[in-house]
Amino acid sequence: MAWSRRRFAIWACVLGTATLAIGIGVATGAKLKTKSASETLSTGEFDDVTAKCKRGTKAVAGGFDSDIDFGGPTEAIIPYMSRAEGGRKWTSAGLNFEDPGELTSFAYCRDQKIKRRSEEETLSGGETETLTARCPQGTKVASGGFDNPDFVLNGTNIAIFPNESMKTGKREWTVSASNLAPDFGELVAQVNCHERKGLKTADEDVFITEAGVHDVVAKCAAGRRVVSGGFDYSLEPSLGAFVFSSHKIGKREWEVKAIDVIDEATLTAFAYCEKKKKAK
Repeated sequence: MAWSRRRFAIWACVLGTATLAIGIGVATGAKLKTKSASETLSTGEFDDVTAKCKRGTKAVAGGFDSDIDFGGPTEAIIPYMSRAEGGRKWTSAGLNFEDPGELTSFAYCRDQKIKRRSEEETLSGGETETLTARCPQGTKVASGGFDNPDFVLNGTNIAIFPNESMKTGKREWTVSASNLAPDFGELVAQVNCHERKGLKTADEDVFITEAGVHDVVAKCAAGRRVVSGGFDYSLEPSLGAFVFSSHKIGKREWEVKAIDVIDEATLTAFAYCEKKKKAK
């Protein structure tokens, strides 16, 4: 009888461990829940807004959206930051050049272990730089972001805006940006890493031939869903080209919007996709 009780206890332990493993699998393979927060910026104002995941989940990825109205009474909020902060937050920040408008930050959340890494580079006035953050061994890119933590317009002038923020390898996230002001400032590239399989990349581009507001959408293949996304704009901000929106739409798509006021350009959206787990 004692042996039977011992055997029962062992099997209970095994079953409990198996249940825990299945639970973890379900959690890390679960759909992403979207949280968002918005802030109205007045003319000339720059500020940040943070979307926060609920307790028990992490900000696996994030994005941003802002108002642009090209021509007539204008709204023009240009983001200079969009990155994870801590475990549950995704913060975006922007500068409003024109009439009052809204800046929105998105956090894409689920119960998943994430490791964050970042790289910093000092940019002098007028300088353009490319910076790459790399995941630690044994992990792969889940998402990435950018930041200009020194952004100031009154007194000191620092204004670093990105034209590229995207995955460039299984473990790497690359950001390119230009400092449009005369003073030195820090550019930050952030990569958010997980221990799951690498994400598949879907991309779409549009060739821009005239001034205005432009958008492009990258779509994951059937049977996959978008986890994160990125963008690449062939023109630098110094030429009047700015990305003002980059975020998930629906289950499979990532949308990027940009404004171009001078030259021809190519705008590319990237969707980073995972395979959906079949329901058992």
